[in-house]
Amino acid sequence: MKLLVALGLGTCFGLTAAAQAPAPTPAGPTFCADLRAVVVETGTSFDRFKGAQSGEPVRDASGNTTIRYAALRSLGGAARCAVKDYIPQGSKALRSYECEWTPIASKIATVTALAQAAENCVGKNDPLDRLSTFADDGADADIYTDDFSISIGAGTVPKVFFRIRDF
Repeated sequence: MKLLVALGLGTCFGLTAAAQAPAPTPAGPTFCADLRAVVVETGTSFDRFKGAQSGEPVRDASGNTTIRYAALRSLGGAARCAVKDYIPQGSKALRSYECEWTPIASKIATVTALAQAAENCVGKNDPLDRLSTFADDGADADIYTDDFSISIGAGTVPKVFFRIRDF
């Protein structure tokens, strides 16, 4: 992630330098092959990986609905994955493929390692790619390509989330 920049505690540094230190590896041995298989499906809204509906649809106070489906393929190292439809009231569903990780060492280390692994597998070193870290062990990263984006984040919840959306 040569162009990804980490922002945290008033310090900026490139991920290339951060990646040289020993880091936890939350991505499993099949992560890259799994990720490539998933991103190929962005143009089909991940239909090939959409399994049975998981739970009831959830409607928020604004009338927007979220429907979660089991993912028929997971990313190596993920605790669980799902295909999710977010349906704004009166609009077409926006579909994403999402996975969840249990942090290894820290959330910042896990987000950084996942962002580096994703960038190495499918990234284009877009100037908008970024990694932000926060004093409370929170972190988020965004990776952009011509066809899809990857968002990775960890805030106050104990899990790290990984979301792929098509454009």
